[in-house]
Amino acid sequence: MRRKRSTPEPERNDLAVRSLAAGIVTWFCIPGVFAIVAIHLGRKAREAAQRGEADNAHLADAGIVLGWLHLGVLGVVVLVRIVIFFIGTAGGLA
Repeated sequence: MRRKRSTPEPERNDLAVRSLAAGIVTWFCIPGVFAIVAIHLGRKAREAAQRGEADNAHLADAGIVLGWLHLGVLGVVVLVRIVIFFIGTAGGLA
């Protein structure tokens, strides 16, 4: 009877899980801060997955997407508020 060689499977990477968690949390509290954390941790986790140190790059990608999506929405909201502020002040002077 032959013994099967077992190749060690890459460990799951906590950075990817933290990236996804930060990407989700940023939609509910502290806008922008957790988005940047999600992007940073997601990139680190993706690098670890490419080196073969982890097997959950998909979670890292999800955290990165959520982070960038949140920053985009936050940017649009800030821009709209600035435009509304200037339109409101310009209308009051006329």
